[in-house]
Amino acid sequence: MSERDIREAVQGFLSDHGGDSYGVWAHFPWSGRVVRLLPEAEFVELRTSRNQHKITIAEQRDLGMRKIGVVGLSVGQAIALTLALERSCGELRLADFDAIDLSNLNRLRCGVHNLGVLKTIAAAREIAEIDPFLIVRCFHDGYTAGNASAFLEGLDVLVDECDSLDVKFRLREAARARRIPVLMSASDRGMVDIERFDQEPDRSPFHGRLDGLQVDTLAALTTEEKVPVLLEMAGLHDASARLRASMLEIDVSIRTWPQLAADVAFGGAAVCNVARRVLLGEPAASGCYRSDFEDIGDPAKALPIRRREAGVEPLPDPASQPAGDVLERIVADAALSPSAGNDQPWLWQRARDGLVLRQRHVDHASTAHADNKISLVGLGAALESAVISAHHEGLAAHVDVTMRADHIATLRLSPALTRIEEPLHAQLARRRSVRTRPTVVADLTPATLAALQAQMADFPGLHLNLLTDRDAIGEIGAIAGEAEHLRILDPVAHADFVREVCWSDAEHRERREGIPLAALGLTAAERAGLSFLADPAVMRTLMDAELGHGLRKLSQSLANTASAVGLLWTSSDTPVEYLRGGRALQRLWLAATAADVGLCPITAACYLFNAWRNDLGLTPAQARAAPMLDERFRRRFDLPAARGDIALFRMVPVSAAPAGAPLTLRRQDVLARAEP
Repeated sequence: MSERDIREAVQGFLSDHGGDSYGVWAHFPWSGRVVRLLPEAEFVELRTSRNQHKITIAEQRDLGMRKIGVVGLSVGQAIALTLALERSCGELRLADFDAIDLSNLNRLRCGVHNLGVLKTIAAAREIAEIDPFLIVRCFHDGYTAGNASAFLEGLDVLVDECDSLDVKFRLREAARARRIPVLMSASDRGMVDIERFDQEPDRSPFHGRLDGLQVDTLAALTTEEKVPVLLEMAGLHDASARLRASMLEIDVSIRTWPQLAADVAFGGAAVCNVARRVLLGEPAASGCYRSDFEDIGDPAKALPIRRREAGVEPLPDPASQPAGDVLERIVADAALSPSAGNDQPWLWQRARDGLVLRQRHVDHASTAHADNKISLVGLGAALESAVISAHHEGLAAHVDVTMRADHIATLRLSPALTRIEEPLHAQLARRRSVRTRPTVVADLTPATLAALQAQMADFPGLHLNLLTDRDAIGEIGAIAGEAEHLRILDPVAHADFVREVCWSDAEHRERREGIPLAALGLTAAERAGLSFLADPAVMRTLMDAELGHGLRKLSQSLANTASAVGLLWTSSDTPVEYLRGGRALQRLWLAATAADVGLCPITAACYLFNAWRNDLGLTPAQARAAPMLDERFRRRFDLPAARGDIALFRMVPVSAAPAGAPLTLRRQDVLARAEP
């Protein structure tokens, strides 16, 4: 039917049904309904009568003169409908450019007959069917530079529920200029964000959490790259465990962050409550608030604001530290050695003819450390560094391995009869775990690979296998990623993981051990994901739901961007061999550094296979996966079943250790004065 036909049909209906009787008629063309109603004033009075006296008659009249704008109608629809039901305003402005699709129907109050209908139209129709006298203005293109003035002019409250990060910024800049308060619900744990630009026109958007961020860069971010910015915008660092776990699955098992109808409905109620109190001049201070309506707007209950770090003071270079006597210099060099999680399991004691290496107790939880072999690799690296340092000092060094309780070895020192050339000494302070992930993979020359292999000549019985084939590296990356996934989802190993990472620069300076977050070479999205993993509740959620596949990504990407992948292994699998393996690994690493090759261990697979072969105790998931992963691992590296895996690592060519790369600090209490 044409519009003229519809109009004539409606006029005929009204004539047949008492068109001149008391009241007015409302026509809803999308549903073909015509409804007779009270005149506007009486309609509004009766419809809002049950608001009294939580909203007084005078307050209701005041609210009826107010204008509220809502940008984004996935979450915003619930807010707009609640505002309309309560009639907490006389005009609503709705902005969204999107149409309804099936995935919206887990949270939008909307029927399947509205699929493909613009969200603005669907929301306006629902509001009109509740209250046809409430003014609703739709902005079908969303909030844009072209309609910003028309949308914002005369607004009393602005509600931001859009997904576009740059639009979120621009909304607040424009609202602050017009002194319009901004409200936002994050649809998680009842979070409501209040920014009272009407009272604080100089207030920074997002409470200053993102000061200095370049707004123009936000529109081009991928979904994954948006995650850390969104965390700061919405204050979601203490979000529910399930939301933080889901954030790790974005672009893995889900496309974007989840939203539930219950959370959206609660957000609609919470924002409506706060908007009404703002309009009526009741207390509602700027801040982020959770859960309880009575808490929202109470400054004493505001969550602390997390601000962007302006930068951290660079850590000191160990090579620049003052040197003491010769033994102190040797121990200082040895302390630069690598160890699992930078746990530094060494303790040195002076002896009459040199130094004694003892094992310091380190509080490990996981079975990966249960047989002590991982710590022995670090102790071996420290022992080799001490030998290299002694040679540099003009001393001959003889190693006696004892392996009695915590007494690991004695380093006997004496003046060298002839000068010992030690070219690797200069690399002790340069050595880093280089986690650079180049976009273009460059090959290592055969000469470089041969020079690295030559370091094994002094360690008979140890083996170094190197892979450069891209398919082989890709499969090793997949194995390493799955091993990391299984490790993090092990509650006991998870405790080790949390202990190993220093989550702030201040923590690393205080502990002087562990791996600082800044040294991990992470993207902003990966840093955000890693911070989620510190929470055991997130880990349990991933484990219970059999998720967490995104945990594979970092280890897998480290391998996949490598020029070569190496495995240092032993066929005898004894404690002494792991100590020797640590010595060999340190020489190999220093030689790679001298050749401008960056090396970085990828250790989870070695932990998994050693624990499985030695029956050290695995989770059911690890026990199921280990045999199949080991078979693939052995096939790619051409390995025997009986062996010990000392270190799996990746290598990339670099001109030098990355400029400004953070150092991992070392403990300073590693040399005991007393002789053993």
